[in-house]
Amino acid sequence: MDKFIFSSRLKILSLTLVVIGIVSFVFGFVYDPVRTWGNFLINNYYFISLTIGATFFMAIQYITQSGWSSMFKRIPEAISGYFPYAGILMLILVLLGSHSIYHWTHEDAVNNDMLLQHKAPYLNITFFAIRFVIFIGAWIILTKILRKYSLNEDKEGGLAYFHKSEFLSKVYIFT
Repeated sequence: MDKFIFSSRLKILSLTLVVIGIVSFVFGFVYDPVRTWGNFLINNYYFISLTIGATFFMAIQYITQSGWSSMFKRIPEAISGYFPYAGILMLILVLLGSHSIYHWTHEDAVNNDMLLQHKAPYLNITFFAIRFVIFIGAWIILTKILRKYSLNEDKEGGLAYFHKSEFLSKVYIFT
């Protein structure tokens, strides 16, 4: 199998764009942190939704026993590799940026709003972070196992890993 080699021009361009992105991000925090946290949230939701969509597509292919998608199933499997990075970025957002984004994190807002007081056991940073870690952790574990089963299915053949993947896909759909 041939390996893709990045040209030096592409490497320089990629690193330049990464540096521009980091500088822009830092500049945003210096001049308008609330807006920057909001943009950070939208960006992460966008990429998480693409990842969830790809893994959902992969799971649906197993559940429906579709054979036509086997030639490109590595693409959604590769996209699912973003989950750990998404988890880290969103955990940073939950722990450091929630106060800039969510109204219910402000103590004075909760004290002056009966509805927020009623929702306080659910809407608090600790429970929000716990829920997030549980969901993203489940997605990471399930997609890693699905990927492992897929590779084993290709390596060993047979239907044993396919049936395991089909069952695990049904679990994934409901998480």
